[in-house]
Amino acid sequence: MLQDNFAGALCQRVVKSLGSILEQAQTLSAGEQVVVPGALVAVVKYGQARHWKLAEAAPHDDLSAGSFSGGSTAQGHQGYWVAQQVGDYLVSIVNSSEASISFQAAQSLLQLTQILSSKPNSGGIRAVAGVASSWGPLAVAALLQLWDRQLSFAGHAQLMVVLTEHLPCLQVPSQLALVKELMPLIATLPSAAARTAALARVWHTVVQADLATRRAVRSGDKAVPGAQLKNVLTEPFVMGIISGTFTGTGPTAAAISKNSSLKEEVTATLLQVLRLHPRASTPVPQGIPNSDQGSQQSEDISAITEGAAYSQSIAELTDWLGSAKIALQGTKACLGWDREPQGGSHACTAVVDLWLQLLQLALHLSHNLPKGPADTQASLTDAMEPALDIRSQVAQLVKSYQASLQELMTQLLVHWKVLSFALKPRALWVAAHHLELTGRMDGLWSALLNAVADLVSGNEAEMDARRAKAGMNAAADGKLAAKSNNPFSAPGTDSAGSAPAEASQGAVDEGDIEAEGIESALVSLERVTAMLTLNCIQGVSPGMKDIAAKIGDVVRPYSKGSRVGLDTRDRLQRVLKQTQPIATTDLRPLSTEQGPTENGDASSGPPPREDPMRLKLSPSWQVNEGYPMAAPSSSVLQGTKRATRYWPLTTQVLTAVTAAYSTESHISAAGFSKASTKDPLDDINSLPGIAEVMSLVTGLGGDEAAGRQEVSGPTDPLRVVVSHTLQPATRSVSFTVELLNRLTADIKGLVLRLSLGGPVIPDTKQPALYKIPLLPVGEQVLLHLTCTIGACGALSIQPFVALPVSMAGEDLSLRCGAYVVPSTALLGPPPLLPRSADFFHQLASMAYGCHICGVCTMGGWEGGLALLSNLERSPLTRIMLRGLPAQGGFEAAYYGFYWDGSAAALVVTGQLLPTGMPTDGQPDNGSTSNGNQPAAIGSISQSASTSRVVCRMTFRSTSMDLMSSVDNAKGAWLAQITKGSLVEGFNSQSLSLASVLPHLHPYVAPLKAAYTVPKSSSLEDSGIISEDAAAPSVFEDVLAQEWRRLQAVVV
Repeated sequence: MLQDNFAGALCQRVVKSLGSILEQAQTLSAGEQVVVPGALVAVVKYGQARHWKLAEAAPHDDLSAGSFSGGSTAQGHQGYWVAQQVGDYLVSIVNSSEASISFQAAQSLLQLTQILSSKPNSGGIRAVAGVASSWGPLAVAALLQLWDRQLSFAGHAQLMVVLTEHLPCLQVPSQLALVKELMPLIATLPSAAARTAALARVWHTVVQADLATRRAVRSGDKAVPGAQLKNVLTEPFVMGIISGTFTGTGPTAAAISKNSSLKEEVTATLLQVLRLHPRASTPVPQGIPNSDQGSQQSEDISAITEGAAYSQSIAELTDWLGSAKIALQGTKACLGWDREPQGGSHACTAVVDLWLQLLQLALHLSHNLPKGPADTQASLTDAMEPALDIRSQVAQLVKSYQASLQELMTQLLVHWKVLSFALKPRALWVAAHHLELTGRMDGLWSALLNAVADLVSGNEAEMDARRAKAGMNAAADGKLAAKSNNPFSAPGTDSAGSAPAEASQGAVDEGDIEAEGIESALVSLERVTAMLTLNCIQGVSPGMKDIAAKIGDVVRPYSKGSRVGLDTRDRLQRVLKQTQPIATTDLRPLSTEQGPTENGDASSGPPPREDPMRLKLSPSWQVNEGYPMAAPSSSVLQGTKRATRYWPLTTQVLTAVTAAYSTESHISAAGFSKASTKDPLDDINSLPGIAEVMSLVTGLGGDEAAGRQEVSGPTDPLRVVVSHTLQPATRSVSFTVELLNRLTADIKGLVLRLSLGGPVIPDTKQPALYKIPLLPVGEQVLLHLTCTIGACGALSIQPFVALPVSMAGEDLSLRCGAYVVPSTALLGPPPLLPRSADFFHQLASMAYGCHICGVCTMGGWEGGLALLSNLERSPLTRIMLRGLPAQGGFEAAYYGFYWDGSAAALVVTGQLLPTGMPTDGQPDNGSTSNGNQPAAIGSISQSASTSRVVCRMTFRSTSMDLMSSVDNAKGAWLAQITKGSLVEGFNSQSLSLASVLPHLHPYVAPLKAAYTVPKSSSLEDSGIISEDAAAPSVFEDVLAQEWRRLQAVVV
């Protein structure tokens, strides 16, 4: 409230004196004038946030005074007048000779244009909107001139941020023109992070404009430009970058040749923008609401409204499908990148994975969208006709888009031989799951089965051809080819025993791809075989019989012998058993010449079934996000291009695209807006809060929240408090030591020495020794020490204070306790949370890891709940938490970042098991003396109370430093991350049974009900458990009884 009142009073005074302020600003020096544009825009932002009614303004009103509380028409006129006056001032200085003034004025002018474009285009705002439409191009022109004048890369990066963030403020034609100018400029940025961030904002704006254009065309608006996305993708510069055929001269060409990853960044950001678009994850509405009702319901207003909403939702999804189709067609050149391995290793597959995932999303959506004609019932009223027209248009578009997407999949199989080895398993998997196959043997079936055979054989034919080519090249050079199974060895490996490390790594990489290809081929073959078998239930057609016979011909050579592994042969033989009955079906009809049947009927049988135009797919087999491919997970391959480039590029692009979607500046003329989450008060000098003021005045309170800890004793003459502040940007930590005089007299001649522990290096070369000449009564002194962190591990600092007194000839000193910063404090939440599938893909590819097994310190299910609550409050962020009551366990996954930028992942699985430790110290009575009979039901409660949750924790990271620190001190790390709720090992006899359940985390508390059974459950009624059993222990009792029964079974 104090801050808001202060800001309101400040802005009110600025508005009342705006004319004189703008006049005086012209006379200020360059250093003083540079802050004026930002301050003026902050005033306008504040007015908008406090409901200035800009839409009610009129161009001829000139009100320069009045109340500032908002809510009246006069205040709306006042807001318009302020915006126009500020805009005119910024236009007058935007072309200043001072670069700093020109930059601030252009940036503020774009921000002001954004404010005006975010209001409805009605009333007097039409006039100011016409003026504001010219402000954007003026600001852009000024920034582009600054680009030519600014030679530093830092200045270019700052200019690019402003230009791309405010792209949506421009009109659509101006957006397209600016995008064409920005693309070559983005290529010159030296930082990969800056390039991907700029590309993400550009592609986000282009996609939004493309969707808006499609919506306008669908609504009948003819005064709209062409498809924005297609225009940008067909631009010669963009086409040259994506296809890898760009040729040119000058700084742009030099930057492109230097930044070999530019084509990956350009393509990956566009694919990720479409993949993360909200419409990509919007479920398709199932049917027309109330379509099964009678005529009375159809005439109801609610039915008409729901029908229109359904049509609108389908139309919006179809628009996204059209944009995705254009993007896939314009970027399919990425499938031909780096077909040949370089240096014995294949290239990174991150971009082609994004391409195939977007294709999979588009195919899934096209399959679910309605493609049939609208059901025009006579009972529908005239009000429903527009919705029916939209659905008819959408149905035609969906058919066209689906045909184009299927053509893309067909091209992958037709041009199979030119695909790289790493791409083939991925392409086959998507094709087998989404390709629409017919019921007759055609070229598409042949291409699919030939691809399966190619991968099952391990690309045998192509590898033989490559070996022959390598031998011919070696013979031409007068050398002998190396005797190696890897035909992709690097140059210089032509003599036996002299292959470098990359050659052997390339052989392992080739083997990993081969294994991936075999698995993909088997899964694809099993899927199409199951689909064929499903469609043969109603009868076998001649085409189906030919398909089954072809499958047998392809599979049979590999189902016997030693060409493939034992597991592969077993799976191929199962496929043969499924297709053999179909391939041997007799389709000839029974005629009269063959004699009577067993029933004496000599009439002919039914004719064979006609070939279906399309094989039906079970709804449970539809795949949307189940893309199983990612970077190689083998630790041997962590140094290859496929592994080292994959996750950095994926994470970098994902972070940039997510930031582009979440930024508040994307308020465009195309009609897409996102509400601002930032308070305009942040741009105005704010005052400290009450708690902060009290802490500064009194020096008390907030020790726990601020991380402060007293390391002196309660009776010591000095109160010594230590706190720390981590600074990840500089990889340093700052310690603050507070000394407070508790005595009733001044202390003179104090000497403080700080002893450091852990991997920290003080920034100063001098010893951490501080002399304090005088410390008055009740006063305190603050001392700071900044250290650089050299490695992962616990950090500690221990103060020693030499007092100016002596006893028995020895100086007295105050030795304080050590202040420890645990190693888990160096962990923090990730900047972006991955999806569960991406998380587990990345987990498998992390190079370093360890496993920790232990039991919870609290007995029963309460121990598991306490563990999960502590993990929720740890520095790691939850990705998944799922209870498994039927298995008596749970599983959870957490993700975080080490502060040097490396990722860390934790997966926890737990299960409630009896420990065999009775609470009264007596031997366990779970079985009789012979050990073959389970315990009586009456003793289950006693044994269940000793059950513990046994856990397995898998901790992996991309940082060897972090994993070494964890592996060397597992017990200490486990105590820090779980707050002592889990201990390593299974020696539960040494544990004390805790009785008080700590406060559960709100996300974990609902799980408690899942592991308890009400007293009136069916288990009680059936007599399995005793009626006097307590409700929370019912599940534990049943679990313990079942465990003992299984343990007593004699094998």
